[in-house]
Amino acid sequence: MIAKLGHNQLREAIRHFRHQPNPVAWALLGVFGLLMAFALVTAGLRFHRITILLGVHVPVALFNDYLLSVFISLFGIRFLFQKSPRFRLQPYLHLPLKRWHLVAYFQGSSLFTIHNLYPLLFLLPFWSQFILPAYTTAGALYWLFAILLCLGISTLLNNWIRSVLTNSELVFIFLAILVWLLVAADTILSTFIVNDFSTFLFAGLANSDAVLLLLVSATAIFTLVLSSFSLYNSLVASSYRSVSRRRAWTTFDRLFGAGPVGALIQLELKMMWRNKRPRHYLIMSVLFSTAYLLFLLINPATSRGAIFGAIIGLFASGGFALNYGQLMFAWESTFFDGLLVRHDKVSDIIKAKLILLQTSCAILFLFSMPVFALLRPELVPLHVAFLMYNVGITCVLIMLLAIRNRKRVDIQKGGSFFNYEGFSAAHWFWLLPVAVPPTILLYLLDDKLNVALLVISIVGAISMIGSHLWVDYFSDRLSRKRYEMARGFRTHAS
Repeated sequence: MIAKLGHNQLREAIRHFRHQPNPVAWALLGVFGLLMAFALVTAGLRFHRITILLGVHVPVALFNDYLLSVFISLFGIRFLFQKSPRFRLQPYLHLPLKRWHLVAYFQGSSLFTIHNLYPLLFLLPFWSQFILPAYTTAGALYWLFAILLCLGISTLLNNWIRSVLTNSELVFIFLAILVWLLVAADTILSTFIVNDFSTFLFAGLANSDAVLLLLVSATAIFTLVLSSFSLYNSLVASSYRSVSRRRAWTTFDRLFGAGPVGALIQLELKMMWRNKRPRHYLIMSVLFSTAYLLFLLINPATSRGAIFGAIIGLFASGGFALNYGQLMFAWESTFFDGLLVRHDKVSDIIKAKLILLQTSCAILFLFSMPVFALLRPELVPLHVAFLMYNVGITCVLIMLLAIRNRKRVDIQKGGSFFNYEGFSAAHWFWLLPVAVPPTILLYLLDDKLNVALLVISIVGAISMIGSHLWVDYFSDRLSRKRYEMARGFRTHAS
């Protein structure tokens, strides 16, 4: 059974690769992946050079101190971009196969992912250069085995959290807020429990502490059992539940009831809240701009540099626009033909969607401002500058991408967060024109950060002031592309 499932998955991957509409984009993505792999291996072998630049002369001690924090940060990336096995399980549910066998297979296959491969490309060279020569063979093997277990725990924990998010949003929100409060308390009280425990754990493992290895192993087994039962139960439960709350919209009816633009914004908000997948984008954007942002800002060394500065600035206030906005018209793909025959002006449709994205940036800015003010007040100017950039530039670029959508999205299918239906390689590459210009500017003007932030703010403000010009431009593009989009939504499914 396992061999047949593996063979079927291999055929599916080959078929998916052969039918990619843009092979050039995938080729560029492959080249970028190889360059990233080479950079990770080189960094692992030359880590002592990095520590010298930081003024630290004990690479292993520094690495053990931040290793757990790194795993936590990587888990956030894994959660955003790694698919859940649940989506790969559903096509097999009609076959005479035991569901526990399916859960076991896909739990195991989820371990073989790029989110585990890339960390190992750094960790294995680092282990061979700095851990293996400095400790006993048993201690070095303990340390390496614990690292592998931590990657497995991260994968299984991701599977469990996605199942929780699918079946019970309130439980997920409670857990996210609880973690946020614990990390905030750790930072405010300057206890740095995460760093201290990281040093205690991995330094002890390197010194051949078998009890710590048993502790990590027990955690891995517990996570495996927890995620397996949760994944099994998610296959039994209904994948979609309507959450319509018509009474809750009385206030919104009054707020947006005046004018066609307000009515379209209200329609979009209702669609978002009554369907799981778009609603999850909203919930996760809020949590990312607060909880995960806290993980990035908790250690000054983690959030230092042009790349991290751009990532923090973009996602702190633009997370919703970057994620939900990419599928702005695809969310309506199942009833896009109905929108075309309505009497709504194209300019009103564009204006409503652009206002929604821009307003989301301002709301996330307010949500994340306390995190900046509490942890890194010196980054508040960066936060303000990227608010202007996200409102003026990011939203415009995302709208330009959204009008290019041709893939159908079923907002009721699966009902789970980030199942990637409707996404293509172009959606990932589109982050480059959004993120690269401010990153380069921050890098070139590293010694004049205020000047770089002023330029970013001015560019964003100019674009924001000219929003009416963007509305006219996108209205013209949508008028010319709407029938092509409708045809794609009818015939193409991701």
